Amino acid sequence: MVAELAMIDHDFEIIYVDDGGRDRTLSILEQLSDRDSHVRFVSFSRNFGKGAAMLAGLRHASGDAVVIRMLSRRATDAVLELAEYNRFSKGLFARVGFPTATFEYQNSICEQGRSKWTFGKLLNYGLDGLLSFNNKPLRIAVYLGMLPLSVALAYAAWIVGSALVNGVKTPGCVTLIAVITALSGVQMVMLGVVSEYVDRIYCGIKRRPHFLVKATNIASAGPGRAGVDPVGGQAV
Repeated sequence: MVAELAMIDHDFEIIYVDDGGRDRTLSILEQLSDRDSHVRFVSFSRNFGKGAAMLAGLRHASGDAVVIRMLSRRATDAVLELAEYNRFSKGLFARVGFPTATFEYQNSICEQGRSKWTFGKLLNYGLDGLLSFNNKPLRIAVYLGMLPLSVALAYAAWIVGSALVNGVKTPGCVTLIAVITALSGVQMVMLGVVSEYVDRIYCGIKRRPHFLVKATNIASAGPGRAGVDPVGGQAV
């Protein structure tokens, strides 16, 4: 990587983030940084996840452009000012709203190891993106509650009308069980949706840091930037 970047006419830095690895990652990064002054590293005390690792890289990057894809200095600072605890990076990059450009490239195949992104992790990641940037699931939960209520009222009206016309008949227990089960399921879905939002509020109120650094060779968060708040990226 250094060989390719050395061909450009601008100064650069390479920031590695060790997300609590249990192998020789930290020692290898220390060796790389000793051999090349362009190499920086941040090593976490434990695994904090992809979002925290990306945040650490953005916080410690000091250049006029920061490449994950590519962000200008202005866009990077704007992303760091977004204070939410659950940081869905793709949504945050779009949220800042600066002009964007797209380009095509040939993606390379991972030469070693296998991705740890299982279907379950990807599903949870998608849910984070859905819940972090809109309140539509709460509105959908209201509609889901109104639907069985409407069906129940219509069914009750039909039962009353049938009793007035044909006389009272013994109701079937199957219908009663089905209605109770359906209503209970809807209640659990709505409770789950509300709980997801409450959990995000709870995590934000605690204001725990996104990550804890075990070792780094970076003296500060970048030239001219005194530091950052442990939760929101605000300058302090």
